[in-house]
Amino acid sequence: MLLADKVICYHSRCHPTYVNDYHNMSKDHVNMNYLRNWREDVHAFHWTFPDPPELLNRTTLEQSTGMFADIGRYVLEKAGLM
Repeated sequence: MLLADKVICYHSRCHPTYVNDYHNMSKDHVNMNYLRNWREDVHAFHWTFPDPPELLNRTTLEQSTGMFADIGRYVLEKAGLM
């Protein structure tokens, strides 16, 4: 797999920019399983609208599961805040 410059997320669906026709709403990480290893395959995530509910606050983040929660915890860990 190619390393993505970025992944754009909109309404909890993420579209890797390295995928042809990534603007196609049906080509997302849920339908196509594009982001199997986001820690190694992606440089940056960009959320447009809305923010993932898992990232609402620290308590919500700590109690949430899934890719968005994993990303939030990873960022805090790398910043030395977890």
